[in-house]
Amino acid sequence: MKQENSSVFNKFRRSLRTILIPVTQYQKAITSVFALICISTLGLVFIEDYSLIDGLYMTVITISTVGYTEINELSMYGRMFMMGVIMISTVTLAYAVSLISKGLIRDIFKSDIQRKRKKIKKMRDHTIVIGCGRTGMQAVDKLISYKREVVVIEKDQEVVEEFNKQFPHVVVVIGEATEEAVLMEAGINHAQSMLCTLPSDANNLFTLLTAKEINPRLSIITRSTSERSNKKLRFAGADRIIMPDKLGGDLMASLSVMPSVVEFLNQLQVDYSSAANLRELSMNELPEGMIGKTLGQLDIRKQTGCSVIGVKAVNGEYVVNPGIDEVLYSGVKIIVLGNPQQIEALTQCYHLHE
Repeated sequence: MKQENSSVFNKFRRSLRTILIPVTQYQKAITSVFALICISTLGLVFIEDYSLIDGLYMTVITISTVGYTEINELSMYGRMFMMGVIMISTVTLAYAVSLISKGLIRDIFKSDIQRKRKKIKKMRDHTIVIGCGRTGMQAVDKLISYKREVVVIEKDQEVVEEFNKQFPHVVVVIGEATEEAVLMEAGINHAQSMLCTLPSDANNLFTLLTAKEINPRLSIITRSTSERSNKKLRFAGADRIIMPDKLGGDLMASLSVMPSVVEFLNQLQVDYSSAANLRELSMNELPEGMIGKTLGQLDIRKQTGCSVIGVKAVNGEYVVNPGIDEVLYSGVKIIVLGNPQQIEALTQCYHLHE
């Protein structure tokens, strides 16, 4: 019997949901103001024997605080009624304004989320940056110079606001990067790489574990503050581990010993605005005529102006400054040096991609 009653109640509730239309913030605001106008107008009609037009006129000038002269002098009861209308209208109008403001903010926020989701949905092989602190902002700035698509994940709203001032066109997902739903919103299934720049090794570790579980093919580079954390980060799936303090110390020592070499290397940029570019190009889909040929046979420098300064084999081994007899085959990567125009000519001539 109880189950039958419960079933009938559920059917009744579902019927009500189909009949009743959800009231928006705007509808609530308009309804409250309209109800006040109707009550005030009808009150003046019955108490002061006003016509509907006169009652409506008096109501509008009272609620709007315009303060025009009364049509007829009000009686004691009419004055008491209008004092009540004035007090209630103050609260009602404030309530209506707050509802409209909330509705506008909600709609703007909702449209912004929808715009972000549409943009992320179209992305392929983009980079996800976890955290938009100083390290994250520097990483984003560099990725933009590489013309890479970037999605940032940050939980702190204040940090996001500062970040948006500098990078207004970069998509930011607000939330905890350790949560699967947040990573999915950032398009992790279609991402090529992820940079974990959080200051805490523990947070980077949890983020790594969650990300690798969703997308095992994801290339992950993470920040680390301790040598003891490196083993755990690698076990969790980190492909590269960066220790900012160690890098800074190494650079300072190198500058003191061989400053000219370090300054020369700093001139070899990988962004598109530099005259000297280092670029890594993949040879995954070589034309049949190129497979098995040597660098000497291809004569890349004569054809494009680029110099091949390194080759990375499929097993990860590097050949630095390869000779003309170095054989190229599908799956290898070449590291070339040249200006943007030369590298563009190379990619078009040999159908390569980054």
